[in-house]
This record gives sequence, structure tokens and C-alpha cells, in this order.
Amino acid sequence: MKITFPPHDVAIPIGEALYQMRSALDHLAFGLVKASNPILPLDWERNCEFPLKLQLPKTVPCAPVPFGHDSFSKCLPGIPIGPFTIIESLQPYYPFGAAKLPVAVKTSRLQSIVQQLFSKSPFSN
Repeated sequence: MKITFPPHDVAIPIGEALYQMRSALDHLAFGLVKASNPILPLDWERNCEFPLKLQLPKTVPCAPVPFGHDSFSKCLPGIPIGPFTIIESLQPYYPFGAAKLPVAVKTSRLQSIVQQLFSKSPFSN
């Protein structure tokens, strides 16, 4: 099988867009942690990032989870349960759109924004 690569004038902007999206997610995580914690661990900003877990931990047999609010404690120290639940529901170990959020989160403003974004996704049905 021969692999063909896209031309540079296509590949470079796509790579840049993906990089910028990841950066935006990291800034979102940083802002959530900083805004919700009056006292943070020393050097917390070194590990603060939007977590992307490709696989469930071995201790969790199957999704749906959340598999524990403390599961993101290194990269999101002290994050409130509402944003944690939304971030956890967006993890790559879920098939696209398969994560189910609790009723309490569904009523929040943030959830309505997330639903609007996903309804406009070219990948949604």
C-alpha cells in the first residue's frame, strides 16, 4: 500500500488549526482551575492542561463513567464537579456523542453551550 501525504499548503494549516484547538482547551482548563480555587498547590500551572485520555483506566470495566473526580487531580487540581463532568464526557475513550451527562449538568449554561457546539459539528448525525 502506497501512502500519499497531503500537499504542504493543506497539511500545514490543518496542523496549525489542530495545535491552536489544543492550546485553546489548555487555556480553558487553566482558567477553570484558577477561577475555582483560592488556594492552589505549588507549581500547579506546570501540570495544568486539558486532559485527553485515550483509554479508560484498567480499574474501570467500561464507560460510562466518571471514574472519579480525583482522576484528573494532577492536571486539574480542585476543579468543580460540573466542569469535571463535562470534560470527562468529552474524553476520546467515548464514541463521538455517546457520553451521557447527569441531569444536574444538563441544566447548566455550560452544557447548553456544549450541546450547541456539538449540534453544529460536521461529525454529528
